[in-house]
Amino acid sequence: MSDEDIKQRRRCKCCNKMYDYAVQNSHATRFFCEDCTDLPEPIRKVLATFNKRLVEIEEKIKPPQKPAAKN
Repeated sequence: MSDEDIKQRRRCKCCNKMYDYAVQNSHATRFFCEDCTDLPEPIRKVLATFNKRLVEIEEKIKPPQKPAAKN
């Protein structure tokens, strides 16, 4: 299996940023991007809670998408 097969695009639970996971020499984990892994655990926990709530609110206020018109 090559390195390309192992890499995955993930979304950080703290900052909601997309990042590549399983990249060599990266400090990123399954749940946090490389920037957020350096934060203390209690701060990451609070940010993850706030981010989760913000995503929920965004989903509630997002207008419904109309289906694409078929030709």
